[in-house]
This record gives sequence, C-alpha cells and structure tokens, in this order.
Amino acid sequence: MTWIHAIPWHWLESLAMVLFWGLVIVLALVPINYLREQLEAVDSPPASAADDTSTTHEHGST
Repeated sequence: MTWIHAIPWHWLESLAMVLFWGLVIVLALVPINYLREQLEAVDSPPASAADDTSTTHEHGST
C-alpha cells in the first residue's frame, strides 16, 4: 500500500472541503430566507385586502 502515498490527493481534499463548507452555507441560508419570507407575509396585508381598500377609496363614501 505504499503506492497510495505517491498519488497527490491534496487537490481532492481541498475540493471536498470547499464543497462541504459551501453546502453548509447553503443549508444555513435556506431556512433564513424562508423565515424572512414568512415574516414579510405576516407584516404585509394580503393582496385581496389591499384591493378592497383601494376600491373603497375610489368610489367614496358619500
């Protein structure tokens, strides 16, 4: 098994480390973006409610 020491594995280890940490970052950002979208959906009124208020103002109450 001495032949395995002659093969340069450093590039493979570096590539594996880059892919691993890239995956960690992506998996960390996905829930953050999902939660941000959920918070924005709670803060903003639904589109149908916004349309109802705009039509009320256009026709007037008098």
